[in-house]
Amino acid sequence: MIKQFCNKQMKLVDQSNLFNRLNELISVGFSIKDSITFLCNTTNSSKLSLAEKRLSEGHSFSYSVKSLINHNFYNQLLISENNGTLNNSLKGLGTFTQVIDTYNKKIKNILIYPAFLILMLFAVVLLISNVIMPQMSEMDSYLVSPMMSLYVIIGIAVILLGGFLVIYKCMHNLSPITRVKIFTKVPLFGKVYSYYLSYYLSINLFLFLNSGLDIQKVINVVGKFDENTVIYQLSSLLNQHLNSGQSYKSFIEKYNFIPKEYTIFITQGLPKLELANHFLAFSNVSFTNMDKRINRLINAIQPLIFLIIGIVIVITYMSILLPVYQSMKGI
Repeated sequence: MIKQFCNKQMKLVDQSNLFNRLNELISVGFSIKDSITFLCNTTNSSKLSLAEKRLSEGHSFSYSVKSLINHNFYNQLLISENNGTLNNSLKGLGTFTQVIDTYNKKIKNILIYPAFLILMLFAVVLLISNVIMPQMSEMDSYLVSPMMSLYVIIGIAVILLGGFLVIYKCMHNLSPITRVKIFTKVPLFGKVYSYYLSYYLSINLFLFLNSGLDIQKVINVVGKFDENTVIYQLSSLLNQHLNSGQSYKSFIEKYNFIPKEYTIFITQGLPKLELANHFLAFSNVSFTNMDKRINRLINAIQPLIFLIIGIVIVITYMSILLPVYQSMKGI
């Protein structure tokens, strides 16, 4: 039972703290094993104790924390651990997870006030339906309870939620490449996901090339990744593509979610380290674009919710006033 609990992933904020603390400890001279031990002693985390146990058994750091972190983060740690750039990778992951956690907090803060308004609206509708409307219906039988409007809205919300769950289930059964193709075409969200994917692929390519790996060695390393990751699937498809005598350019053009800038980088004939720096710079550009896009979407959430609440209020009052107006016409 304890083992099952420990094998669950850490919360994103805990993963962020882990990466940042490890980076700090390694920077001041701690080994990775001593760093994990230090964190275990200062945080009393049962999950970190599992990682410490695996390290003491001779496993690598990336394997020791594999079940505790996002599989994409594991992939980056695996690459960096093999080429001696673990500290830089921890620093980058710490920054990335901090930004994502900030997005989550912003969204929660934005939703607090609209959620309060929705609760107040629900209370007002209940008050009108159960106190005011019964008294008014004694004078006019044409009045319709505003609860009917609320039931319609709740019904629509349930249908939308059910549709979302069905879509999620269907998407989960698709291959990672097919999911990516669909995600990048979704309005509003698709552009954000494209920037994230560009960042993710670019930072991994930087790590590969910076370690001096050639394509075949890269494919061998990626073969250790989770089969359900995009980078594993792309590596397998690239291997098949190259073995059939086709070029990198035609492979990039085949998949619309791979940045077209990659063609320019690869065809310039740059040395590995210089090409790696190009991918690093491009990952930073992609991350910046993703950050701007997400902040725009977050800033648009609250006005959209207020618009929906406003429509609900109008519908509610119309359900009261229209019958009253109709009854007055009959006088």
